[in-house]
Amino acid sequence: MKCSIPFCQYEVFATGLCSRHYTAKRKYGDPTVVKQVQHHGISPEERFFRFVGLRSGCWKWIGSTDPNGYGRMNVSGKPILAHRISYTIHRGQIPKGMVVCHSCDNPNCVNPDHLFLGTQADNVTDMHNKGRAIKRALSGENHGNAKLTEEAVKEIRNSKESTSSLARKFGVSRAVVYAARERKTWTHIP
Repeated sequence: MKCSIPFCQYEVFATGLCSRHYTAKRKYGDPTVVKQVQHHGISPEERFFRFVGLRSGCWKWIGSTDPNGYGRMNVSGKPILAHRISYTIHRGQIPKGMVVCHSCDNPNCVNPDHLFLGTQADNVTDMHNKGRAIKRALSGENHGNAKLTEEAVKEIRNSKESTSSLARKFGVSRAVVYAARERKTWTHIP
């Protein structure tokens, strides 16, 4: 059985459509949509502006993105972040060792008015100042593998009992008691 799209000679994959038309229907809602556009003979700058959406406030990148939401575009076969391309088009070359930072904190924004140069340290400081840093290292009782409480750690540190007896008392290994006592763990507790 052939695909139900006129002039398509491929075999039916599902719901009366070949695999190519079925995929287009699932992705775009219309099995006849063709999204692949050839860019032969146009400059990277012209290609860049084909993928820029809304031009007021944040300029939304509507091309492909990386897993973190930053726009990407291939230039001479190399993937480059779209906001770096925007900065280069509008402001010139990016000095070696510098990164392009977003003042708007929107990863898919390519508006040159929202971009500024800085070092990686500047970018990290900006992230922390704006409260966007992910607190990856949970400590103390907030850590999912914590075996002790803060009170237990304070008691262990102030106790004259042996490591073995404290381990039995709190139901943990001697290594856990030793690490807490020697401040190798629970370092945030005085």
